[in-house]
Amino acid sequence: MDLLPKVLEACRKRDLLIPGDSVVVGVSGGPDSVALLDLLHRMASSWGLSLAVVHLNHMFRGEQAEQDLRFCEELAAHLDVPFFSYRIDVTRYSQEHGLNKQHAGRILRYRAFSEVANKIGATKIAVAHHRNDVVETFFMRLLRGAGLQGLSSIPPKQGSVVRPLYEVTRDEVEAYCSQRGLAFRIDPSNSSEKYWRNKVRLRLLPFLEQEFAPNLVEVTARFVEIARSEHQLLEELTEQSWEQIAIKKCIDGEAVQVALDLEQLVSVPLALRRRLVQRSYLELGVSDYQLSFAHVHEVLTLVESGSGQVDLPRGIRARICDGALQLGTVEPVHTSAAGPIPAAVSSHGLAMGVNSLRQLGLKIILEQCTAFPEPDSLAQQLSGQEGLWHSQGSWQVWMDEDKLVPPLQCRFRQAGDRFNPLGMKGSKKLKDYFIDRKVPVRLRDDIPIICDQTGIVAVVGYQQAERTRLTEQSSSAVHITVERMTEVPSAQSRGQDETPKL
Repeated sequence: MDLLPKVLEACRKRDLLIPGDSVVVGVSGGPDSVALLDLLHRMASSWGLSLAVVHLNHMFRGEQAEQDLRFCEELAAHLDVPFFSYRIDVTRYSQEHGLNKQHAGRILRYRAFSEVANKIGATKIAVAHHRNDVVETFFMRLLRGAGLQGLSSIPPKQGSVVRPLYEVTRDEVEAYCSQRGLAFRIDPSNSSEKYWRNKVRLRLLPFLEQEFAPNLVEVTARFVEIARSEHQLLEELTEQSWEQIAIKKCIDGEAVQVALDLEQLVSVPLALRRRLVQRSYLELGVSDYQLSFAHVHEVLTLVESGSGQVDLPRGIRARICDGALQLGTVEPVHTSAAGPIPAAVSSHGLAMGVNSLRQLGLKIILEQCTAFPEPDSLAQQLSGQEGLWHSQGSWQVWMDEDKLVPPLQCRFRQAGDRFNPLGMKGSKKLKDYFIDRKVPVRLRDDIPIICDQTGIVAVVGYQQAERTRLTEQSSSAVHITVERMTEVPSAQSRGQDETPKL
């Protein structure tokens, strides 16, 4: 099967490449990227393309990874294409930045591609995602409860990044490599069901194809196209509504608050209301983090009730004030002579990513992982950290994602708290747990407690709940890292009210 006509048509139809482009090609050595490089090399003369190959050794697999690098270097030399390689300790980077290895590797790959593109003046970065990758990503996001944006899966073009194999299937790639006699490398981890994407590819999709839809890939790809176009339409409508009802206030030239007129906000459809909340949050510029459905729902509950406030990730608070929904940065106010004002919110919501709880002096990182340490080693790791929180100000724990009832929250102990520590069959009062562990009374009120919607899941610095334990059957984990940003505020100072700076 010659894929060249299909790839040429995709490039023209989707405006992926134009004659004269200088293209950085990401090549891992696998069949997909080898096929992509071969196809672009065949296009090069007639389209006037200038190519360069970039390979990243993630330093996961020792000598095998070195062989992959040498293979890619020889392939580029055979085609007379410039070759650039990087050796980066992705594992170390992932640990330093609180990311899983797959996400860290993706960040570093695209960083390497962009660096080479800037160095040589390339106009495009070509990567080898094909139709099966799009479908796998769709189902992974569907199972996580994504909205239209997530269900739009991998786009054919994103800035300077293009995917010429977008309309090609995995079977077609393999047939093309066979027909052209192309050698390639196989990554053994691709067959390991330790990774969630592999489990979706190796187990879920074959089952659905066999039992329900033989043409699953094509059917799903059509839905992805529909979802993407409808998402784009809603984004345009959201932007129009934003221009009408949003007010951005600044102090000293720095944006600190966004306000949406409450009357106009409740008049638009629910789908736009959700997107306007997301748009307002992103407008504050604290990060590119996307609020979870639960956080957006909390904000819209405020809108419906016409009063109240809720804390959001990255130190942002939403509240109803002066006939508007206001989102702004949280800054402590000084206590009056009469003493501290009682806090309106005792629990602080947590979402995936970095949660900066400035009022508590804490940074809490939640990371979804499909790869995690062996369950047998985790209890020992946890035990080795016990009590170190008070001296080191950092602590981490791994939990079975399927056993958590989100959203998670962080708070301090309350009267009547009960806890089911790891290894125990029943629960016990948190007070008794502290007594058993000989935790000084003076420290107990300042130990962070992490809860889900059914109760305590972790006592920071000490132990996690038995029901959150990872097992050999676990398929997805949440890695929680808690760090002290500054000295944790005392129980008395936590009584201060914190309001958005206007």
